[in-house]
Amino acid sequence: MKKNLRIPSKIMIIVLLAYFIIPTLQPLAADSHGYGKNTIRETIETIASEDYMGRLVGTEGNEKTIEYITDFYENIGLEKYDDDYYYENTITIHPPKDQIHHLEIFFKDGTSKIYKYGKDYIDSPMPDETNISAEITFDINDKDVKNKILVLDKRVKRPENKACFIKVDTLSMTLACFPTPSPNIKITDNLYTDLKTKEIDYVKLHTLYVPTESKVKSVIGKISGTDSSKALVLSAHLDHVGWAGDTIFCGAVDNASGISSILELARKLKYRSEHKPFDMDIIIAAFNAEEYGLKCSSSFAPVIAEQYDDIYNINIDTIGKIDGGELTLNSLDTEQYVNKNLNSSLLDCFHNHGIPLLTEFYGGSDHVDFLLNKIPAVTLGQVDVLGENNTTPIHTKYDTIEYIDFDEIKDITNTLFDFIINNDGVTFKPETTFKTTMETIASPEFMGRMAGTEGNDKTVEYINNFYKNIGLDTYDEDYYHETTQTIFDPNEQTTNLKVTFKDGTCKTYKYGEDYIDSPSIVPTNINSSITFDKNDSDIDNKILVLNENDTYDTTDCTSKAIFKEVATMFRITNLSTKPKNNIQISRTLYEDLHTKDVANVKLQLAYVPKETTLKSVVGKIKGIDSSKAVVISAHLDHVGWAGDTIFCGAADNASGISTILELSKRLKERSIDQPFETDIIITAFNGEEAFLSCSEEFVLDMEKKYEEFYDINIDTIGKSDGGIICINGLIGDSNNINATLREALLDCFSFNRVDVLDETYGLSDHMFFNKYNFSGITLGQKDVFGENGTTKIHTKEDTIDIIDYLQIEQVTDILYDFIITNDGIIYKSSLKDMRESA
Repeated sequence: MKKNLRIPSKIMIIVLLAYFIIPTLQPLAADSHGYGKNTIRETIETIASEDYMGRLVGTEGNEKTIEYITDFYENIGLEKYDDDYYYENTITIHPPKDQIHHLEIFFKDGTSKIYKYGKDYIDSPMPDETNISAEITFDINDKDVKNKILVLDKRVKRPENKACFIKVDTLSMTLACFPTPSPNIKITDNLYTDLKTKEIDYVKLHTLYVPTESKVKSVIGKISGTDSSKALVLSAHLDHVGWAGDTIFCGAVDNASGISSILELARKLKYRSEHKPFDMDIIIAAFNAEEYGLKCSSSFAPVIAEQYDDIYNINIDTIGKIDGGELTLNSLDTEQYVNKNLNSSLLDCFHNHGIPLLTEFYGGSDHVDFLLNKIPAVTLGQVDVLGENNTTPIHTKYDTIEYIDFDEIKDITNTLFDFIINNDGVTFKPETTFKTTMETIASPEFMGRMAGTEGNDKTVEYINNFYKNIGLDTYDEDYYHETTQTIFDPNEQTTNLKVTFKDGTCKTYKYGEDYIDSPSIVPTNINSSITFDKNDSDIDNKILVLNENDTYDTTDCTSKAIFKEVATMFRITNLSTKPKNNIQISRTLYEDLHTKDVANVKLQLAYVPKETTLKSVVGKIKGIDSSKAVVISAHLDHVGWAGDTIFCGAADNASGISTILELSKRLKERSIDQPFETDIIITAFNGEEAFLSCSEEFVLDMEKKYEEFYDINIDTIGKSDGGIICINGLIGDSNNINATLREALLDCFSFNRVDVLDETYGLSDHMFFNKYNFSGITLGQKDVFGENGTTKIHTKEDTIDIIDYLQIEQVTDILYDFIITNDGIIYKSSLKDMRESA
C-alpha cells in the first residue's frame, strides 16, 4: 500500500529542474569527461614543457605527445578513425643523436675556441656533409670570396662562397633539408663580435645530418554525424622542432596552442553530439611532421577526400601569442576560389564575436594539401609569428608558455565552437559548373559536336545561354563570331566495305566499328584483291594490309589503298582535297583478312562537301582600358560520329569549354566588385577540328578592335591518364613569340605547386595568334594521343568516364589567379616589342 504524499509545487519544480536540466550542463563542469577546468591551459603546460623536448618527430617527446592526445581522445569517448586513432606515414628524418655540429675558430695567437651549437650558432640543414676550413671575409666584393666564409650582419644577395655566417637577434631552428650552394649559418651577436674584433686565422666547420626512415603517427578521432557523406576536419599539428645543443624549443605557440584548441573543441563537440547528433562527421586530426614539410597532412588529404562527397578543413597553427598581432585567415599563397564561401562565413562569425580577423597569408600549414585537392581549407594563425614588428619569433627558445594569452585561445575556440554548431551540415564548397557542362556537351545526345550538325548547334546554344545567364557582355551585337567553312554532313556520306571470300561467301563491315577512313573530297571506289607483302610486284593493283605493330612508312606506297590494323578507331574530320585511302581497320576485320581466303575487297567512300556558317561563341567582360584584352579560349567542336559510333569528346574538348565557362563565371563575379584593367574576351571557337577554321578570322577581327592582346587556350585537360599539363607554343618558335607569356605561366603553375612541361604536343587555336605575332599558348596534356598505353582522344573512349575533375579545377583555379595577379599586363611577342621600340 502506498501513502499519498503532498509535495509542495515549488519543491517539485526544483526537483524536476535538477533532474532534467543539470545533466545538460555537465560538460561545462569542472571534471567533465575526466578532464579539468581548463583543457587549454593544461594541454599547453604539458606538451610545451621542457619534458617534451620540443616534440621533434622521431623522438621520445613526440611519442609522449601522441600518447597524451590519444589518452585525451579515449577519455572523452571519441570514435577511432580506423582500427585505432593512428594514421601512419613513413618519412625521412634526421635524428639529433646522429648529427654532427662542430664550429671552431682558430686565432692568429695560436689559440682556438669551440662554439656551442644552439647557443652560439644554428645551421640550416643540408643533405650533404659539410667539412670546411677557411678564412673569413666581411666583404661581399672580396675577389677571393668563393674560397672564404662570408660573414654578414644582415641578409643580402651574396656571391658564391664556402659558407655564409649571418648575424641574427635570436637563433631559430628549421628542419627542412634542402640542397644549397653553400651552408647558411645563423650566429649570435657574441660570435659575430669575436669574428669582427679578434684576429682570426681560419674557421673550421663540420656538420652532418644522417637521414633515416621513420614511421610517424598522426592522431585522428571522429564524431559520427547523421550524414556520413559530409565531414569537417578540425586539425592542428602536434610536432615542433625539438632542440639544438642545450637549447630546447618548447613550441608553446607553435603549435601547442593549436592542439589545445582542437582538444577543447573535441571535448565540447563530443558532448554536444551525445545530446544532439551533428548532421555531418567531425574529424579531429592532430597531424605529425608539419615541420618536416606537411608530410602527414599531404598524405591524409587525398585519402579523406575519397571517403566523403563533401568536406572542409579548419586548421589551427600558432594562436594566442601575446605579441603575435591579429588573427589571420590563411589560404594558399594567393586567394583560392574554392575558399570563397568558407572565408566569408568565418569572417562574419569572428566579426560577430568581436574578434578581428585578417585575410592575410603568412605561411604554409596543414591546410595546403586540402586546398590542392579542391577542398575548402584555411589555417587560423597570427600575423606576427615570425618576429615581425620586433616581436618574439616562433622556432626560438622564447616560444614558451610565458608568451601565451590563454584567454585569447579560449575566445577563438569558443567562436569556432559556435561556428561549427551554426553551420552544421554545411561544407562551403562553391558551386562549380564543370560536371554540368561536361555531362551535357560530352553526352551521346550531342553526337560529338561536329561542325555543321545538330549537336554542334546545341553546343553553341548551351554556351550562348551560359553567357546570358552570368551576364557577360556581347562581343558585337550578339555573342557570335561567324565564319564560312566547307564541311560534310555525315548523314550524306557513302560508306561501304564488302569482302568476298573464295568460298563464295561475303561480309559487309560496319563503318565506325570495323573501319574508318581519312576523309577526302575525292570519292573512293575500289574493287581489288589484297596483299600483306609490301614488296608485292603487283602492289599497284592491290590493297596493302598491315598489322598494328608494322612501322612501314607508307608515304610512297602506290597500293590502291592501305588497311592498317588499330586497337581503337581514331576519327578525323578535316576534308582533304587529295585522295587519302588510308583506312583504319579493327582487329576483327584484320583477322578475317589474315586468316580467311579473300577473293576481293570492295570499298566505296564519298563525302558531299557543303558551305556552312559556323558560329564561335564570344563573350566579354569590359575592363577600364578597352584598347587591350586578354583572350581566354577553347574549341567547342569535336569529330561527331561514324556509323553507330559516337565520339563524345570529353577530354577533347568539353574539358576546355568547361574550364572557360567556369572561369568566365568567376571573373564576371569578381569584375562586379573590382573592374579589370583590360577587357577579358571569353571565346568558344568552332571549327578547330576542321583545321582551326574559325580562329584565324577571329584574330584578324581582334586586330581591328584592340591595340594589344594575348591568348590562353585550353585544349584537352583532365584526362585521367593524360599525364601532366603541357604549355604549348608555336612549333619552331625561333622568334620567341611566346617567351614572356610562357615564363609567366610556368612561374604561376610552379607557385601553385602544379608540375607542367614546356613542351609542344600538337596544334590548336593559339596557332593563329602566333601566326600574326600575338602571344598565345595552349594548355593541354602530355599523353593525349595514346602514348604510354593511355586512352586516346578522337576515339570512342573519350567519354566523361576518363575525366579527372580535380585537374580541371586546379587549372581553372590557377588561371583565375593568373588573370587577377597579371591584371593590366599584356604579354607581347618579341617581334612586337622590337617593332614598337623601333
